[in-house]
Amino acid sequence: MHRCCVRLGYGKEIRAVGDVLIDQVPLMLRCGIDSFAVSNETALKRLSEGRLPGIDNHYQPTAKPSADAKSYSWRRVS
Repeated sequence: MHRCCVRLGYGKEIRAVGDVLIDQVPLMLRCGIDSFAVSNETALKRLSEGRLPGIDNHYQPTAKPSADAKSYSWRRVS
Protein backbone atom coordinates (compact mmCIF):
# COMPACT_ATOMS: atom_id res chain seq x y z
CA MET A 1 0.00 0.00 0.00
CA HIS A 2 1.40 3.38 -0.98
CA ARG A 3 1.84 6.17 1.54
CA CYS A 4 -0.66 8.45 -0.21
CA CYS A 5 -3.40 5.81 0.08
CA VAL A 6 -2.69 5.33 3.77
CA ARG A 7 -2.46 9.09 4.33
CA LEU A 8 -5.84 9.58 2.65
CA GLY A 9 -7.42 6.71 4.57
CA TYR A 10 -7.83 4.28 1.66
CA GLY A 11 -6.71 0.80 2.65
CA LYS A 12 -7.97 -1.38 -0.19
CA GLU A 13 -6.44 -2.66 -3.41
CA ILE A 14 -6.22 -0.43 -6.48
CA ARG A 15 -6.36 -2.66 -9.58
CA ALA A 16 -5.86 -1.95 -13.29
CA VAL A 17 -8.04 -4.25 -15.39
CA GLY A 18 -8.15 -4.96 -19.13
CA ASP A 19 -5.99 -3.98 -22.06
CA VAL A 20 -3.13 -2.51 -20.04
CA LEU A 21 -0.11 -1.72 -22.23
CA ILE A 22 3.32 -2.72 -20.94
CA ASP A 23 4.66 0.84 -21.16
CA GLN A 24 1.86 2.01 -18.85
CA VAL A 25 2.73 -0.41 -16.02
CA PRO A 26 5.70 1.50 -14.49
CA LEU A 27 3.65 4.71 -14.46
CA MET A 28 0.70 2.94 -12.87
CA LEU A 29 2.97 1.49 -10.18
CA ARG A 30 4.32 4.97 -9.42
CA CYS A 31 0.86 6.45 -8.91
CA GLY A 32 -0.42 3.80 -6.52
CA ILE A 33 -1.91 0.94 -8.55
CA ASP A 34 -0.87 -2.23 -6.76
CA SER A 35 -2.67 -5.00 -8.65
CA PHE A 36 -3.15 -5.87 -12.32
CA ALA A 37 -5.58 -8.06 -14.28
CA VAL A 38 -4.00 -7.66 -17.71
CA SER A 39 -5.46 -8.98 -20.96
CA ASN A 40 -2.89 -7.53 -23.40
CA GLU A 41 -0.81 -10.44 -24.78
CA THR A 42 2.43 -8.47 -25.10
CA ALA A 43 2.09 -7.10 -21.59
CA LEU A 44 1.34 -10.57 -20.19
CA LYS A 45 4.42 -12.02 -21.87
CA ARG A 46 6.74 -9.23 -20.72
CA LEU A 47 5.35 -9.29 -17.16
CA SER A 48 5.84 -13.07 -16.94
CA GLU A 49 9.45 -12.55 -18.07
CA GLY A 50 9.94 -9.75 -15.52
CA ARG A 51 10.68 -7.26 -18.30
CA LEU A 52 9.31 -3.82 -17.46
CA PRO A 53 10.34 -0.72 -19.37
CA GLY A 54 12.25 1.80 -17.31
CA ILE A 55 11.53 5.47 -16.80
CA ASP A 56 14.73 7.49 -17.07
CA ASN A 57 13.36 10.88 -16.08
CA HIS A 58 10.33 11.78 -13.97
CA TYR A 59 8.60 15.10 -14.51
CA GLN A 60 6.76 15.14 -11.20
CA PRO A 61 6.82 13.30 -7.90
CA THR A 62 4.12 10.70 -7.20
CA ALA A 63 3.07 8.27 -4.51
CA LYS A 64 6.15 6.10 -5.03
CA PRO A 65 9.42 8.08 -4.93
CA SER A 66 12.15 7.48 -7.48
CA ALA A 67 15.09 5.38 -6.33
CA ASP A 68 17.37 8.02 -7.81
CA ALA A 69 16.48 11.57 -6.71
CA LYS A 70 18.48 12.96 -9.64
CA SER A 71 16.09 11.32 -12.12
CA TYR A 72 13.47 14.03 -11.54
CA SER A 73 13.90 16.50 -14.40
CA TRP A 74 13.30 19.50 -12.15
CA ARG A 75 16.02 18.35 -9.71
CA ARG A 76 18.76 17.71 -12.25
CA VAL A 77 21.88 19.81 -11.98
CA SER A 78 23.50 20.86 -15.25
